[in-house]
Amino acid sequence: MTKAILLLSGGLDSLLAGKILLDLGIALEAVNFTSPFCRCTPKASGCSAAQKAAEQLVIPLRVFAKGEEYGPCTILHVFDQ
Repeated sequence: MTKAILLLSGGLDSLLAGKILLDLGIALEAVNFTSPFCRCTPKASGCSAAQKAAEQLVIPLRVFAKGEEYGPCTILHVFDQ
C-alpha cells in the first residue's frame, strides 16, 4: 500500500487534497505545524481546524508546535531588508 504525509492546515484545499488521496487508495497521516500566528486555539493544543479535518478524513494527525522564532519579529525583519 502506498503511504503519504498530508500537510493539513484545516482549510478547504488540504481537506480536499486528503480526500482525493484517500479515494486513490493512499494511506495518509496528517501533519500540522502550529505557530504564534494561529489564534483559533491555545498554542499547546494544536489547530482546531486541522483536528476537525483529520477527524472528517478519519486519519491520524500529528501536531508540531513551531517556536516564537517564527513570530512577527522575524517577518518584520525580512521586510526591513
